Amino acid sequence: DANQFLNVALRLAERDTDVEDLNLLRYFVCFLSYNEEKYYEAIVLGEFLAMKYPKAQGARPCAKIAMASYLKLYALAKPDDRDFESQQVVKICDYIVKTWPKEAEAEDALNTLIPFMIREKKLDKALKFLGEISADSPNRGIAELKTGQALWAAYLEGQREGLGGPADGVYD
Repeated sequence: DANQFLNVALRLAERDTDVEDLNLLRYFVCFLSYNEEKYYEAIVLGEFLAMKYPKAQGARPCAKIAMASYLKLYALAKPDDRDFESQQVVKICDYIVKTWPKEAEAEDALNTLIPFMIREKKLDKALKFLGEISADSPNRGIAELKTGQALWAAYLEGQREGLGGPADGVYD
């Protein structure tokens, strides 16, 4: 019911309605849409508020909701048909990092991108994003560990392919 009433309130807004009040309503609708698994609606509102009004009170949370919505859509998509979702995750995370570089949301976006890039086997990008996490961040160690493990796995895979694989007795 809350989502329905909030949408009615948005539709009843007039030109002289305070923009901050409208943005607060947009944030609530974005949040409720995500909770109701209406990911596309959450993305539209979240990106609108984050990009049109980046200094608004709900802009950063809306950007995170949009990011989470794209990640949900990525998980729901067929493994061979995730290009759109993948591009959008990178786009919104990049926007978050560039718009609010000193805020916690930027670090969350980077920590989202690193495992995402590892899954996509884009280790060079994972390293780039790792370099953007501050050295004194409490999440830096975990990000370094995940990236290092991915690099090590890629190295072993390359060695196995270069040496003919385990059938040659190299790994016995």
